[in-house]
Amino acid sequence: MSKFLLDEKPLIILPSLAKKIGLNEAIILQQLHYWLQESQNIHNGYKWVYNTYEDWQRQFPFWSKNTIIRAIKSLEKKGLIVTGNYNKLAIDNTKWYRIDYEKLDGMGRPSTQNEQSIYPNWVVGLPKMSKPITREYTENTTESLLEENKDMSCRDEISLEYQQKIGQINGDIAIQLEHWRNELGDELVKKAIDIAYEQGKRRWSYIRGILKNFKEDGITSPNDLDKQEKKKPARRGRAVAQKMAAFDAYINSLEE
Repeated sequence: MSKFLLDEKPLIILPSLAKKIGLNEAIILQQLHYWLQESQNIHNGYKWVYNTYEDWQRQFPFWSKNTIIRAIKSLEKKGLIVTGNYNKLAIDNTKWYRIDYEKLDGMGRPSTQNEQSIYPNWVVGLPKMSKPITREYTENTTESLLEENKDMSCRDEISLEYQQKIGQINGDIAIQLEHWRNELGDELVKKAIDIAYEQGKRRWSYIRGILKNFKEDGITSPNDLDKQEKKKPARRGRAVAQKMAAFDAYINSLEE
């Protein structure tokens, strides 16, 4: 049995929820729902769980702490999660969380009919909730809120450009786009989409190949790409054509 395959019950994210509130937000909200089902902490008639940002990151090691903070703040701003402080010590500011299910239902209950669970079967087991600690966490400043809005805007812009030039985005592609945004930046992801569109290669595997080439060649910005193009004008001939043909053949073999 591979160590990368698990027999536990997977965490499934409905595409309709991710479309409404964002992929990262949907993952956190679904996991919070799972924790709340197991919670024995009841205050004011609601179940609550508590967690530090460090604990969140241990559950989602593929995200940075800032990414998690942005997603949680986004959910708070949307009113989908409610935070509180039920710690015994007055100086303890560990956050407590619950879901506002009425607010969530008001957005329109996602239909599971004819909707594929296309997001990967991430298995996130119930964590050992850390005890509230006597440590105060600084709230997001105006600057971080602006950063969150900018990040969401860029994500939506890339998704829109992909759908306009390449095709429909499914869950796997959405996750990979987010990965490459974090890996290379928004501008290079857009550039890869443009290159694929201009060459008539309207499939994700081709774009992914371009992004992998960027990474292997040490290209981390549009300026790096421009410099590389200027340094290699002679490679526009037969060698490049042969390389592109070999690359196309490789991509086609993957899709067969």
